[in-house]
Amino acid sequence: SRPPPIVTLPGEEVYEVDSLMDHRKAGKNIQFLVKWADPTQASEWVSERDLSCPEVLRAYWTFRGELTKAKKVKKRQKIR
Repeated sequence: SRPPPIVTLPGEEVYEVDSLMDHRKAGKNIQFLVKWADPTQASEWVSERDLSCPEVLRAYWTFRGELTKAKKVKKRQKIR
């Protein structure tokens, strides 16, 4: 389960991501196995469209040697 939000904005909750550990296809979408910054919280599969951490996404794709995907990461993504 997700940790408590670090910031709550009207209509939005923001959680702190430590790292992305893996990815998988889910239909037409990609999900990432998210390791939360709060070490007491279990890792969780989260849809890419629900992430708002472009720098973490770029680092993940770069580490995996997927430089084309790293360059395509949007500068700012919304959390849903």
